[in-house]
Amino acid sequence: MAPRAATKHKAGAAGDTQMGSAEGDPQKKLSEAPGVLEEGKIFFFYRPRPGRRDLDDPDAIQRFYIVMLPVSRHAPVRLMSVASAKRLPDRGERFWGTVLETAATMDDVLKELGPKQNPNLRHRLLPAAKVVGEGIYVLYDDGRNVRLLYELEVPMYPQEAQEELGVYKTGDYAIQVRNPWKDHPRTVNPPQRAAYPSDYQKLFQGPNAPKSAYMWIPPREPSLLDYKNAVFTLIGRSPNWHHQFKNLPQSLAELLDQAVKEDLGPEAYGEGTDDDAAMIDKLRSDVAADRYGIDISPVLGGDDME
Repeated sequence: MAPRAATKHKAGAAGDTQMGSAEGDPQKKLSEAPGVLEEGKIFFFYRPRPGRRDLDDPDAIQRFYIVMLPVSRHAPVRLMSVASAKRLPDRGERFWGTVLETAATMDDVLKELGPKQNPNLRHRLLPAAKVVGEGIYVLYDDGRNVRLLYELEVPMYPQEAQEELGVYKTGDYAIQVRNPWKDHPRTVNPPQRAAYPSDYQKLFQGPNAPKSAYMWIPPREPSLLDYKNAVFTLIGRSPNWHHQFKNLPQSLAELLDQAVKEDLGPEAYGEGTDDDAAMIDKLRSDVAADRYGIDISPVLGGDDME
């Protein structure tokens, strides 16, 4: 089956968020590692509810977002929402979410995260989203599961806001995608479904096809995540606060760590530099904070919801 021909993302005015692909570049080596299906940049955001201050109160968060910006293949930027818990899952937890939008550029996604008109009170604006972190991710096939792995770049180590939302130094989640052609008998079925090409239906067929089909499958074809309204689950695999991956080839973990250092550049690691200031400047540029009103206070140690 031929993968979907998707539009390659562009950094646009939001800043240069594309990683290099020259020979010898760590990101290229990472994408070529055995089992790696896709790699790119990952961002975490939340949109607060007006007037709520306590980050540990789930009602204070309207939505928790993941933005995936693939760089190893031609694919759109994905704006995803973890709908069931408004944070990332810890070990053993299973949260579901949806792909809200796919876009050709990071700018198009960031516009969606800026201040928005309140659908219930049209004379009021919903506040802009707040960025919680930025890192590098891979989709990795370990032979049994497809795993979403990431390592945080900014902040270099989690602070209060990150820990409240489950955005630890490293993340390891089994990821699955839902079959839009099959209704689930025990859950609410989405009113709008991913408009996959008809030949994608073969990906969900079981051993007794065409009589049987799987409800959930690992996205060994990563383009399953490239469609608006795609439904996914994330299953927490490890206690990520230890900052270590488990059951992962050491070479892949080292490549991911090296990719983070390369993407941050000498401005963050160079001798005599103000690494904190350099990383904050990089984040501010990557999410076009000034252009779209994105609040970066959660990466500065602030957790004021107003």
